[in-house]
Amino acid sequence: VDDHPVNREVIGRQLELIGLQADMAEGGAQALMAWRARKHAIVLLDIHMPGMDGFDLARAIRQEEQAKGLDRTTLVAVTANALKGEAERCYAAGMDGFLAKPVT
Repeated sequence: VDDHPVNREVIGRQLELIGLQADMAEGGAQALMAWRARKHAIVLLDIHMPGMDGFDLARAIRQEEQAKGLDRTTLVAVTANALKGEAERCYAAGMDGFLAKPVT
């Protein structure tokens, strides 16, 4: 999930290189709909996006999982904003991991 098409293309190609397929979404609302429609093993999400950002997306997924008794989806922030305290904000929102861009 990333609002920048180049970032989506790069991460998609990186995942293909290791034999994985990915659904892509350009924002939190689109990603939430895709997550509801199909069980994903992991969601890689940017945290700063217009509209529904990654923090809101993570909270929405966690709330639905709890309300519906669903298995926990692994959520990993992938962001260029690696400022001090940002990882802690991600974990507080319900994310499981934090990666700084560029991801190698």
